[in-house]
Amino acid sequence: MRLIGILDPMPNFPIHIIDVTIICAYLIGCLIVGFYKSRKIKNITEYTLGGKKFATIVIVSTIFATHIGASSTIGTVEKVYSLGLFFAVVCFFSPLLWLIMVQIFGKNIDQFNGCLSISDVMGKLYGETGRWITNTAAMVLSFGAVGIQVLATGYIFNYFLGMSHLNGILIGMGVLVCYSTFGGVRAVALTDVFQFFVFFVAIPVACIFALDDIGGFEGLVEKLPPDHLTIDLTSQNIWLFLSLMIYNLTPLVGGAFIQRFLIAQNSKQLIKSLKIIASVHLPLTIVICLIGFIMKANAPDIDPSTAFMYFVERYLYVGIKGLMIAGMLAVIMSTADSWLNYASILCAHDVCKRLFPDISDKQELNIARLSTLGIGIVGIFIALKGKGIMELVWAADNFWIPLITVPLSAGFLKFRTNSKSFIASSVVAVSFTCLGAYIEGTFATISLVLGLIGSTIGLFGMHYYQLWTGEIAKSIPGVVTPRGPGCLEQLYNLGLFVYDRA
Repeated sequence: MRLIGILDPMPNFPIHIIDVTIICAYLIGCLIVGFYKSRKIKNITEYTLGGKKFATIVIVSTIFATHIGASSTIGTVEKVYSLGLFFAVVCFFSPLLWLIMVQIFGKNIDQFNGCLSISDVMGKLYGETGRWITNTAAMVLSFGAVGIQVLATGYIFNYFLGMSHLNGILIGMGVLVCYSTFGGVRAVALTDVFQFFVFFVAIPVACIFALDDIGGFEGLVEKLPPDHLTIDLTSQNIWLFLSLMIYNLTPLVGGAFIQRFLIAQNSKQLIKSLKIIASVHLPLTIVICLIGFIMKANAPDIDPSTAFMYFVERYLYVGIKGLMIAGMLAVIMSTADSWLNYASILCAHDVCKRLFPDISDKQELNIARLSTLGIGIVGIFIALKGKGIMELVWAADNFWIPLITVPLSAGFLKFRTNSKSFIASSVVAVSFTCLGAYIEGTFATISLVLGLIGSTIGLFGMHYYQLWTGEIAKSIPGVVTPRGPGCLEQLYNLGLFVYDRA
């Protein structure tokens, strides 16, 4: 039963004019919010952290909205449609990620009060070397992250409004750049709250309609191909399965996420926010995976990259459909604006301010705003060159997660070492990642996991080598370690980690 036939589309639009009006109203609303919030921003701290006066629901919304982007919606549905239970089971473990982050970041965020970005954090942990390696990797990741969301925006405008992919990309990015440029993190956070609620209402309602249309869970199981209901862990794909599992449980250390953690008032608020996200993530993950299965059962021959859009087009009433499309744009744009906001701060505060410390607050703020425009343009070029959303996500993450995850997580857990250990971690991480890409034939999850292993070996291997030789004592005050075999006894007495005593 087709549920959207109450009103027919207008001749010039694939969807009804009511839905088009709702979409336009959402885009215009984003611009109004951005210009309104711009009046209250006087310096880079306000632009970045918004004064750290956010309610918990805003913290929850902006962290979760940054995470739930094109890869978590369109990309997940695409992969469940293609791989079935093999991919869905991996997704069901993802809520554990937030509980892991409670232990790493939630309980330890207060030690980085005064930091505006992940580069500030890495500079505090590993000196200028850590700061500049992070700056370089962060720019690459930010370009990729923005490009991924812009690519998805183009898909949506092309599918639902019938415009060319290029025009859809330009319109979506134009709105996004405008309200991110002027409104800073406060505009981003305010739109994130709207996006959070629209998404949590629209997606489950649409899924209920679709599940009922197919005959409930029994009808769904009957119509699915057998290979979508089994997990075939052969010698060829078990490594892919394990790498996907590790990837899904790897802490989120992107600069946009660390910035969101830093806007929390204190550790208590961040812990509460992450626990709330953990509790709501599983139901939403189940619903999104169900959509992939439903589309495979009902439309087994469509392009997997359009499965999520096909679902929205088929199973929602006029008006509700417009809200849902606005919600999809909201989810995608919320992730993109988070990365735009972060990357602009990176350019202004972590690069220009470090190179030219005498620039004024107003000049720094203007640099951040101009950087947003430049990063948006680069994102457009990446989107035009991109292929599958998940493939682009994995490729971008290969240039960030292996380099940053282990050193940053160790630092939050109060493990202290020096810049030499961080350099060793980076070199071995890049070597292992490239080796994995050579073996696999592409930069994807297996190369990423090998990079994480290399980073761990490099960081702790160099640290304990220096601890053995006594060199680490020169860079970490208070640690006195003898040279030679007697160091083993000292290592046992100190424990596995040398903790920051501050």
